[in-house]
Amino acid sequence: MRRRVVVATVVGAVLALAGCTGDRDEPSPTGSTGPTPSGSATAATVGDDAASLEGDGLASATFSVPGSPEDTVDVVIQSLVVSGKTTELRVVLTPHFTSVAADDTVTLSDMTDQNLRPVLNDTIGLTQYFVLSNTGLEWETDVSTGVTNGTPVLYQAWFAAPQSRAEVLDLQLTPAWPPFENLPLTYEG
Repeated sequence: MRRRVVVATVVGAVLALAGCTGDRDEPSPTGSTGPTPSGSATAATVGDDAASLEGDGLASATFSVPGSPEDTVDVVIQSLVVSGKTTELRVVLTPHFTSVAADDTVTLSDMTDQNLRPVLNDTIGLTQYFVLSNTGLEWETDVSTGVTNGTPVLYQAWFAAPQSRAEVLDLQLTPAWPPFENLPLTYEG
């Protein structure tokens, strides 16, 4: 019994440390390290037409909003693309809130009860990847971005590229929702 506790503690510590990236190792958002992140999204378009925001993508699900079970969000994971030193996540979220009027605005933060904190998990390599952060740079869509209730919105976030050439990763968008497992990665270049 005691041995299992020690092993679990060691594995937990490895997972916690593996996802940490120091400022020195974070790629810059320009040059050959990958795409330049956008700071915000708009309803149905971010260089895409409305039709490209629909469909099944890599995975899809409908979740209740934490703290407001009558409100739901359709979630479509569009892609996980590794380009240079970064991995871009593209997710389309469509709010279906019965607690607000049909023409009211709903933000990404409203859809996740202010808990949109995506984490990519490499369960084989025992590594976690968090949204990149650097002073003055936007590495994810602004969570205050709002759309009309029932309208899809594109959320993008950038992470460090996997340390090993992983084929799949698990995605935890918010602690309140179950993870999307075994999402395939696409490698560019």
